[in-house]
Amino acid sequence: MPCRSFFVPASLVTIIIALALASSSWASSKVRILHTFQGGNDGGRPWATLLFDDKTGKLYGTTEDGGNQLCENYFDTGCGIIFSLSPSGKGWKETVLYRFQGGNDGGHPRAPLVRRPDGYFYSTTTTGGGSQNIGTAFRIKSGSWKEEVIFRFSSYQKGAYPQGAVAFDQKGNLYGLTPNGGLSGVAFELIPRRVGEWKEVVLYDNVGLPYAGVLSDRLGHLYGTTDSNGVFNEGSVFELSHGKLGWQFINLYSFQDSFGGGVQPSDLTADKQGNLFGFAGDAGTGCHIYGCSGSIDGRPVSL
Repeated sequence: MPCRSFFVPASLVTIIIALALASSSWASSKVRILHTFQGGNDGGRPWATLLFDDKTGKLYGTTEDGGNQLCENYFDTGCGIIFSLSPSGKGWKETVLYRFQGGNDGGHPRAPLVRRPDGYFYSTTTTGGGSQNIGTAFRIKSGSWKEEVIFRFSSYQKGAYPQGAVAFDQKGNLYGLTPNGGLSGVAFELIPRRVGEWKEVVLYDNVGLPYAGVLSDRLGHLYGTTDSNGVFNEGSVFELSHGKLGWQFINLYSFQDSFGGGVQPSDLTADKQGNLFGFAGDAGTGCHIYGCSGSIDGRPVSL
């Protein structure tokens, strides 16, 4: 099972904040609360990064819990929601776009939404999807907000409990990671079909507990982070590239936690020069308590 946080009463709220960064200095930055989740109909425990629509100014996101649909006998108030936040004269207004039921449609989403030119938002859920209850990949149409499950994970060996961001190649194939399944986490590809669920292809089944998402470049290379594997078995930054002999796993960097244990590395992003950026929440000599951030160069991403 994926790790789940303990029960949080509705009185202990989760908030979304905005940083108003002044150009003069970071010291003058201000924090503004955009929305306070109550844990009921409006959702609770958001994990994923928000998606910003620069045309409308809206924010889109998911919450792991909330929605007021009792889920899987957990002591919570729902299976999670998809929501938007819209700027208005009176502040930011939340709209619940979809409430997960926890069955075939999935439940407890931890991954961010990814918008595609076809008008759909794509993401995953950590649970639900059928008898195995090990997660789904889904898309939801902007406007109608009707959810469509494009894949139900049904075999632990082929991946379970996805929770990181997905990515697409230029052909429209979807790529993702699961921290569970296979030998130590799975990298997978979903290929669209005209009718029925998409076809899954397992690219690599010993990734090393990849809790974060995957990044794809224009050459079809995939990049991500792990919480194990690497030289010290304490996490790594990796590349998956496709060659004549199939997909090859390349360890780009190995984390070393002087206190032992995983380092909780983040999603990756890249600049125009192809350098990868990310952070590790629990790693580094002298920065164990607060974590470290940095960049990785020497193997540029082809943006």
